[in-house]
Parts: sequence; C-alpha cells; structure tokens
Amino acid sequence: MGTKQRYRSRPPAILLLGIALVALGGLSACQPDADGCPTATLPTTVAYRAIPGVDRDATSLDIHAPAKPCRAPVVVWVHGGGYHVGDKANQVAAKARLFNSKGWILVSVNYRLTVAGDPSSAHYPDHYEDVAAALGWISKNIRNYGGDQSRLALLGHSAGADIVANVADQTRFLHAQGLPMATVDCVAPSTPRGSTSSPRWATRTPRCGRARSATSRTT
Repeated sequence: MGTKQRYRSRPPAILLLGIALVALGGLSACQPDADGCPTATLPTTVAYRAIPGVDRDATSLDIHAPAKPCRAPVVVWVHGGGYHVGDKANQVAAKARLFNSKGWILVSVNYRLTVAGDPSSAHYPDHYEDVAAALGWISKNIRNYGGDQSRLALLGHSAGADIVANVADQTRFLHAQGLPMATVDCVAPSTPRGSTSSPRWATRTPRCGRARSATSRTT
C-alpha cells in the first residue's frame, strides 16, 4: 500500500475547477485579523488518522496555502483512480495555483486503496470513512493554517466524486467523526469524460450553502 501509483487518465480539470469557482464565488478570503491567522510554521503533509498496518501516507493529506492566509475558504480535493490507483499529489499543482490565487487553501487527500486479490486491502466503506476522517482533522486543525473551517468545499473526480458525494450525502460518515452535515458548505463531484455510467450526482449543480433541507438528501 506504500507504493504510489499514478492515475494516468487526465481528469477534466478545467471543467471541474470552473464549477468550483462558480460554486464558491461568494466565498472570498477575509482580511487578516488577530483571531484567524496562523501563528507558527506547521507541516504541510500530515497523517489525519493512524491505522495499524497501514502506510502513513495512505491516510495523509497535503495542505497548499497561499502566502499569509487568514480565515481563508478551504477546498478539499479527493483524487480519482477507480479506488485502485491515484495519489493526492497527482495533477494538483495547477489546482493549488488557481485556488491560492483566490486566497483559498487547497487540501488534497489520500485514502486507502483497494488492491485486487488482496482481501486485507481497503474495501467498502473504508474509502468513505478515510475521507470523513480527513474532514474531521481539517475541521479541527485548518484554523492553525489560516483556514476557515466554517467555509469548506468538497471536490472529487471519478472515484473521488463517488466518495465526496456519499460523504456529503450519507449522514453516518460525518456523524462518526462528530461532525454535522453542515460541515461541508459545498460539494462538487465530477466524473471522467466519456463515462457511460455517470451517477446522478454528476449531472447535478454543485450544492452550496447550509440552507439545504434534509429532504434534499437521499439515504
């Protein structure tokens, strides 16, 4: 599980990031103040949970912050790869530049991968639980990096789209981390070009704002 495998199929990054910009257009960074700015240099790669026998990197995240962030909106990115391959570092540089240019923080998340023929590797619902645990860490700690945990968007591509859709939609994953559903202010899943089996989430407008009613969620 410790070996990184690159996801070679290039996701529709321009489309996905365009959706995020529209969805988060109202979430501009705040002016610095004494209550919301980081006070120390902290590691930018951290393990959000520790699982015996699992490589630390498999449950880690990278924090890409602009210079001197202060109460900045936070965009959480979950990579694709069919649950078998992929890594938080893949094709993330352009995303970090874009969001940082807006004064936002990008957090790219790894989750345990499924290895074909290995019953000890990740299986349902491990991938969902990992990302929910990452959100738990972010909610508790991103303020130390200059982020605003009350303004959090969750984006994912391909398998990552399925993960973010379920984590944002099914109450048990966030509730297991002691988090309310309102933790995720905006969710924007994206499926690959040419997909013939796109889930219903792929055709929905990104859901933003805490006014979402319970009836808008499926179980």
